[in-house]
Amino acid sequence: MPVSLISRQAPTYNLTERAIQLVPIFVQLGVWGTEHLPVTEEYAARGEVLPTPAARRCGKPS
Repeated sequence: MPVSLISRQAPTYNLTERAIQLVPIFVQLGVWGTEHLPVTEEYAARGEVLPTPAARRCGKPS
C-alpha cells in the first residue's frame, strides 16, 4: 500500500533554552570568520549582512 504524501510531513524541531543561548556565540564565530578568512563569491552575501568591526565599535549596523 503506497504511503500518502500528506502523511510524509517533515518533523518539527524546537530549540531548547540552552541551544537558544548558543545563538550569539555562533553569530560571533561567523563574524570572526568574515574578518579573518577570505570570502568567496559563494558566501559573499554573508559578508554583506554581518556587521563590520567598525560598525560594532560604533554600535551601528553595517
